[in-house]
Amino acid sequence: MTIEDNKRGLEKIIEASATIFEPQSMKRFVGGIMEQLTSLLYLDEEAVFCQTSGLAAEGSHNDMKILVGTGDFEGSVGQNLEDVLSSDWDTDIEKGSNGHGHVLTEGPYTSNFVSANGIESLVHLTGLSELSDLDQRLVDIFSKNVGIAFENMYLKNDIEDTQREVVYRLGEAVKTRSKETGNHVKRVAEYSRLLALGYGLSEEEAEIVKLASPLHDVGKIGIPDAILNKPGPLTPDEWVSMQTHATLGYDLLKNSQRPILQAGAIIALEHHEKWAGNGYPHNKVGEDIHVYGRISALADVFDALGSDRCYKKSWDLDRILDLLREERGKHFEPRIIDIFFSELDAFLAVRDAYQDRV
Repeated sequence: MTIEDNKRGLEKIIEASATIFEPQSMKRFVGGIMEQLTSLLYLDEEAVFCQTSGLAAEGSHNDMKILVGTGDFEGSVGQNLEDVLSSDWDTDIEKGSNGHGHVLTEGPYTSNFVSANGIESLVHLTGLSELSDLDQRLVDIFSKNVGIAFENMYLKNDIEDTQREVVYRLGEAVKTRSKETGNHVKRVAEYSRLLALGYGLSEEEAEIVKLASPLHDVGKIGIPDAILNKPGPLTPDEWVSMQTHATLGYDLLKNSQRPILQAGAIIALEHHEKWAGNGYPHNKVGEDIHVYGRISALADVFDALGSDRCYKKSWDLDRILDLLREERGKHFEPRIIDIFFSELDAFLAVRDAYQDRV
């Protein structure tokens, strides 16, 4: 029976470790640790899961926020950890930061993992029954795996955060050169995410669209200032030159292997295509236009019409909405227009949150 229990416990460790090493957000990561630990500590099939309460938190030691809560802690998500737990938890964390990174006693369990840059992830469980030697050995093995996964995830996130910031700064630099505000980039990014989610794209893909959208006009770095910032209408030759920014942006980004930059290349190339086929640079029609291009087209136009430019004043909201209704099935995909109007309050909230500062 002891051999069988050990075998079953090791199978749980393998299963749990595979789960925590999958790419995921911090909230899912710490929530997954909590679920797997509960499963490990309740190897007995007769144990009742709902008897356990637990929480998972993340942040710096003096400012940890609860990301996941179950049982008694279910209503604590978003609160400061020190406001929810008793003073004893601080001592447990200090103990957990030494040695194996966790404190395991009869009743409560606290596990604390610290990344190289000082960010902490904490799991706290209560209501545990008396723990056997096997339970403690299994948790010890699992906690070591969690520590490795936690550090790897932060290294990965740091690389991704750097990529996101570079993309955003590049988009902001282009807008500054064309005398547009950085808030235009922020608004278009948030609008694009709302449309992507409404269209049915996954959370991960919607985030990529959001992060790539600041690159929609990156090709304007190749357009002369005299054309880019001309206060009046462009001549036919100037308009032809301006249109080349779509292919210039695509050529700049197309060879990247990074998902955000790949999406940025698509958006740069296709955000001026029109559903009816009279856009540029390739006069694509309908679903031949990538969904990223269709989404960013509406996000960009909605914001541009409501903003001052060197060649025009901003439009009032009613005039913008009337134009978007008229362009349903012409400039824009009908489904995307319908999503926009169904989420209009959310769009206006974004607009108000990122207003241009004069």
